[in-house]
Amino acid sequence: MAFGDVTSSNLLAEASALFLQSPYEPERDLLEETLSGITTRHPDILVSYFDWSATSDLRFSGRVAPFVSHYVKKSMFRDRSMYLQAPRGHTHLVDFFTARHGLDNPEPSWTVDTSIIDRLRLGPAFSTTHRLLPLFARGRLPARGDRPIDVSGRVETEGTPWYSRMRAEAAAAIQGLGGLTVTTGRLGRRGFMRELRKSKICFSPFGYGEICIRDFEAVAAGAVLLKPDMAHLETDPDIFVPWETYVPVRWDLEDLDCKVRQTLADPQLRRRLAENAFNRVQAHLHNGSLERLLARLCSRD
Repeated sequence: MAFGDVTSSNLLAEASALFLQSPYEPERDLLEETLSGITTRHPDILVSYFDWSATSDLRFSGRVAPFVSHYVKKSMFRDRSMYLQAPRGHTHLVDFFTARHGLDNPEPSWTVDTSIIDRLRLGPAFSTTHRLLPLFARGRLPARGDRPIDVSGRVETEGTPWYSRMRAEAAAAIQGLGGLTVTTGRLGRRGFMRELRKSKICFSPFGYGEICIRDFEAVAAGAVLLKPDMAHLETDPDIFVPWETYVPVRWDLEDLDCKVRQTLADPQLRRRLAENAFNRVQAHLHNGSLERLLARLCSRD
């Protein structure tokens, strides 16, 4: 159903709850008009807004707070008080990397409605996407076989100034790994997934948000996930447990070389990390977590 058609849908007449996700960039006022129309016509319906963004901010909170019962994110700050500390610029991630690279920090393009914090709910990240769910549904890791690639390190660098500098630094760090088999440059998705199944380690730098689909692609393919430290975020499933499900590196990447070589030198560690991460996703899909989330979103408690 098209986003703009939700308001007039006859399906809402008998619905007690609605799960809604807007387009990537909803047209001006479309989000507010749609939600206002829904709640005006159906005042008893529970509306859960699913934020498409992989960033940790609450960029749509000011627009949806008057209308929704729940605000669902792919990840949340472990310390909820961070939502009360507005970033100086666009996001907390942008704050760090603009300061690191001496760039102008863009003004934030939204305001946070702090009343939404009590309505925050943690949803699944990318493990339930149509591309990855079948890979996890098979219930087992790909056969280990020969993994001749030491590090899959393909990093796209085109984007906004802070993003380009952050990603260029990541690309340079990977390219600086001497004496190892490392892949760089662009590759189509199918080829990339084949590559991951031949890789011991997958490096997944931050994107416009901390959490990335590549994190879960690596887990699905059985490659060890190497990523900037995610300790500040809560996710479900939690595949970001240091040295249990992934290998964390500093945000400045100064320890990337030693962490890569430490991981490559220990086949048993790699096997354990890959299995633990995959099993975390499996457990999330089969232990009732999704059912409990949906039940909570359909409840007024």
